[in-house]
Amino acid sequence: MSRRIDTDVYESSFAVMFKGLVLIALAVAGIYFLYFHAFLGYKFGKACDEIAILNRNVQNFYKGLYRGLDTESAYTNQLIAPSMAATRNENGVTLKNSFGGNIIIMEALNTGRERSLFYGLQTEPKKYKELYQGVTSYIVMYTGLNKNMCMKFARNDWKLQIPTFIGIEVSNVPANKIYQGFSKLRAGFIDDDKENDKYYISTKDKGIISQYPLEKKEAEDACSCTENNCTIALKIR
Repeated sequence: MSRRIDTDVYESSFAVMFKGLVLIALAVAGIYFLYFHAFLGYKFGKACDEIAILNRNVQNFYKGLYRGLDTESAYTNQLIAPSMAATRNENGVTLKNSFGGNIIIMEALNTGRERSLFYGLQTEPKKYKELYQGVTSYIVMYTGLNKNMCMKFARNDWKLQIPTFIGIEVSNVPANKIYQGFSKLRAGFIDDDKENDKYYISTKDKGIISQYPLEKKEAEDACSCTENNCTIALKIR
């Protein structure tokens, strides 16, 4: 006698098992999603704390005139946050951020007189040595950011955390000392034009400089790096 297989029961059991596997997969994906965003939030919060500690120490040490401030002097004078990983070699000091890139600190110009004296010091040091007392702003740059982290930096309201914050430059190209966006942030006066709070850098640099948090679309455009090479720079008074 042949044994009859109840296909309805078989198919029903298979459907239940399939639904169970789907639910498990969705649960795992959900957990990963929550973990991923929680991890990003933790690392971003850590970066915010680092910048706040650095700024507090810089303000206390330099008293608002940041003559000679750079990455090495910040490290030598113990102004950096303890969590900033630092190494020193024959080329100087390198600060690593939590995202695989570097932290770069340097003087920035905030007035026309500062600009004149600063560049005069580079060309005629004897003449301008006594006249130049220092600049009243500086830059903290984070390199090696991925798109998600770049957008977090770009859309954050830095003024709430750092009252002396001037502006941010967000770019999807690697940082160096010659590209236009960084030069504009370092030497430019962001709040001169009250009716134009944000401005785009050149198409070559593909970035935005702003006094305020970027809108989502602006942040997406400025942070559209294909590798982990987005750059942000904060200018602080």
